[in-house]
Parts: sequence; C-alpha cells; structure tokens
Amino acid sequence: MGTLRLGLDLGTNSIGWALYRLDGDGEPEALLGGGTLVHADGRDPQSKTSNAARRREKRGMRRNRDRMLQRWRRVAHLLDGLGLLPRDAGERVAARALDPLQVRAEAL
Repeated sequence: MGTLRLGLDLGTNSIGWALYRLDGDGEPEALLGGGTLVHADGRDPQSKTSNAARRREKRGMRRNRDRMLQRWRRVAHLLDGLGLLPRDAGERVAARALDPLQVRAEAL
C-alpha cells in the first residue's frame, strides 16, 4: 500500500479537500475521496452587516458602563479616605440624592 496524502484548499468561506494515494515513485495512484465544506460568511443576509458588529457594539457599551462604575468607586474611595463622605450608610444614600448644582450654590 502506498503513502496517503491529504490536499486542502482553504478559502474564506469554504474548505476543499482531497485524499489520494501515492505509488512507490511518489506519483498519484488513486483518489480516495474529496469534497467541500462551505461555511456561512458571518454576515446578516438582509443588511449584509457583520454579525460581530452587534456583539462588538454591546460589548463596548458594557465596557463603558464598567469603566464608569470603576471611576465612581475610585472617587468614592478617595473621598472616603479624605473624610469627605458621611460614615453612615443612610446618610451616604441621602447625599447621593442631593442636586450638585444646589450644593455648589449653597457652598458659595
């Protein structure tokens, strides 16, 4: 029995393959099988936009929200360390409900 060889043709949306046997001189002797595997191109058929675009957009919104919350936590930690936030949890909730513009006006 001769050596087996697998040939592949890799495309953007498909993979073609062929399996064949070589004789003792390295020449093709027999084709044992072949075919093509076709894959979807990853786009919405109606709008032709990438399916990844929707996922990327939602991921970006989640990241922006997480970054905003992280900034809020850092500022709260800094203010707490400086003693500028109330110690009582109820007072902290009340302080969040205050209008910043009104507090600034009263401070002046």
